[in-house]
Amino acid sequence: MSRYQRPVSPTEWFYLAAERTMPPFAVQLVVEGEGRLDPAALTRAVRVASAACPGARLARHGRAWADTGQAPPVTVAEGPSRWTDHASAPLERTCEVVAAEGGVLFRVSHTVMDGQGALTWIADVFRALRGEPPLGAPAAVTDYELVERLGTPGRRPRASVGWRSPVAGPRAEPTAARHWARRTIDGNHPGLVAKLAAAAAAFTGAGRSRFMVPVDLRRHDTAMRSTANLSLPVFLTAGPDETWQDLHKQMLRALVERREVTGGALERAAYRLPLGLLSRFLTVAGDRHLCSAILSHLGRVDPAGFSAGGFRASTVFALPTHAPMAPLSIVATAPPGRTELTVAHHGRPESAEALLDAVEAALSPHRHRPGVTHVTYG
Repeated sequence: MSRYQRPVSPTEWFYLAAERTMPPFAVQLVVEGEGRLDPAALTRAVRVASAACPGARLARHGRAWADTGQAPPVTVAEGPSRWTDHASAPLERTCEVVAAEGGVLFRVSHTVMDGQGALTWIADVFRALRGEPPLGAPAAVTDYELVERLGTPGRRPRASVGWRSPVAGPRAEPTAARHWARRTIDGNHPGLVAKLAAAAAAFTGAGRSRFMVPVDLRRHDTAMRSTANLSLPVFLTAGPDETWQDLHKQMLRALVERREVTGGALERAAYRLPLGLLSRFLTVAGDRHLCSAILSHLGRVDPAGFSAGGFRASTVFALPTHAPMAPLSIVATAPPGRTELTVAHHGRPESAEALLDAVEAALSPHRHRPGVTHVTYG
C-alpha cells in the first residue's frame, strides 16, 4: 500500500499562515467523564486509530502533506485538568493527546483537520480502546478537489473587512488577549446555528452582522471517510431585529443552492503568496474582521461512543480556534438532552458571558438553570 499523502489545499495554506500569526491554530476537543483511561492502553489505541486514519500522522513537505508513520504523542497530566492550560500551549506535532483524571483532550492542528475530521479520528481511538476495529479514514481528497468534482454552482459574497465584534467594547482588546467561555444549556435545539446568529446579531446592536458558518463537504459523498479539512463556509447576514426563522431560511437556501461548494477567491489569492508574507498580512490586518463571528455546529455526539474501559464519558465539547480576522468563534456539540456551547474570543470576558446569557435566554426563555455549567476561561 502506498504511503498516504495529499496536497496542501489553498484553505490549508491560509490556515498555515494563521497558525504562525495566532498559535496554536487548533481544533481541540475535550471528552469529559468519570474515571481515567489507562495511559498504556490509550497510547496503543492512538497508534491503532492513527494507522487507520493516517491524516493524524502528517508532516508538511513544501506544499504537500505526507504520513510520517509516527503516532501522535500521548501526555498524562497529573490530577484534575484545567483543559485550557494545555490547550493554550504550542503544538509540537499536528496531533497530540492529553489525558487526565476525568477526561481526555485531543489537540489537532487546523492545518490538517476540521472538526468532523477530528471527531472521525477520536471515535476510532475509542473503538480501539474497546477492542473494536477502527472504521478508518483513508481518503486523501482535499476540499478544492471536491469543489472541482461537485462544481461551483454559486459564488461566495465578496470578502470585506470591518465587521463589528459582538463582544468588543468601545475599544477592542488586542488580538493577543484571547479567552474561552463555556455554557451548557438544557435541551437539543433545532435550527441552532440560526438561533445563535439571531441572538448574536441582537446582542451586537445597531448595524448588520455577518456570520461565517462552516459546512461539511462530506454531506455530498457520505461513503467517503477522510480526516482532512473538508469544510467550506456559507455566510449569513443579519440585522439586530432579524428573527431566527428568517436566518434559518437563509441557511437552508444556501444549502439547497450548495453555496459551500465554491472556491473562495481569498484563499486562492493567498495560495500564491509565501507563508511569511501571508502571515505578515494577517498580522497587519489585526482587528479588521472578515465576519462578526464563526458559528460551527459539530452535531450530535453520543457519550457512549467516547467511553471505554474504566472511563465513562458524559460529554464532548470543543475549545474553539482563535482565528485572526474573526473576533469570535462559537462551537456547539449536542450530547443527548443538552447543548454544549464554547466561545473563543478576542474581547472582554464579561462581554462573552453576557452574550452567552443572551443566547441561553433565546434558546430556553422559559427555563430555570439548575445545574448549568457556566465556566469562563482566561
